[in-house]
Amino acid sequence: MENNIQETILNNSLNSNNITNITNHASHLIEKSSFYFLNTSNITHFVSQVDPNWFYSASAQSAATIVGLMGAFLTTKVLNQKSYLKQLKNDISELEQKKEHVSTEIQNIKEKQTNLLTNKEVELCKKINPSFTPSILPDYDLQRIEKSEGGKNILEKLTKYREYDDVIISKKGEQLFLNNLLTYKKEQVITKEDFSNSKVHFINLVIFSIIGVFAPLFMMLLDFETMIKYRVAVFILILCGWVIILYSLISEIKNLRD
Repeated sequence: MENNIQETILNNSLNSNNITNITNHASHLIEKSSFYFLNTSNITHFVSQVDPNWFYSASAQSAATIVGLMGAFLTTKVLNQKSYLKQLKNDISELEQKKEHVSTEIQNIKEKQTNLLTNKEVELCKKINPSFTPSILPDYDLQRIEKSEGGKNILEKLTKYREYDDVIISKKGEQLFLNNLLTYKKEQVITKEDFSNSKVHFINLVIFSIIGVFAPLFMMLLDFETMIKYRVAVFILILCGWVIILYSLISEIKNLRD
């Protein structure tokens, strides 16, 4: 029994000594590491020893994602613009057909007006009023025409003539509206056919893909020292490229709002 008690006390003493030794060793390591990292030259040395492959790999992946998103955005915009352009051209074709149809209607109505009164009826009206015009005729002249031979028939034709005048005025108003609408649509076509901005943005995207994707991948093929040496320059180039892409994106969004 006494032997067991002594053995237990001895074990506890050994465990206590081990814990003390571990604590002292940990404190020593912390002090040593703190002193190491407080030294600026040691920090620079530590950073320089980090494997730069993660930097170039992450940069290439991030840039590839940006290129994909921006490329999808620009492609969608161009496709929508082409679709809208096609719709505009179809609208212009329909409007031109309507305009031609209205012009034909006006011409037909004028022919009906011309054939409405016979030469004899026109001569009779001119005897009553030498400055006879079917569209504009005073009421007292109409009364005199009505009292003449065949006057009622002439009055009916003159009434019809004036109705044709009203139709022609209405058709000319429609024709003017179609002309204005055609002018607007054609201006829209000229504007939408200009893909210069999209071309510039695509060129910027290609440049950014070279700088942001292929340059980091190429750097990963070089030796360790070269990767360390040029990683800051590569980072600055990627950042500048991203600023250009961001500017292009903002410009496109503003154009969509307009």
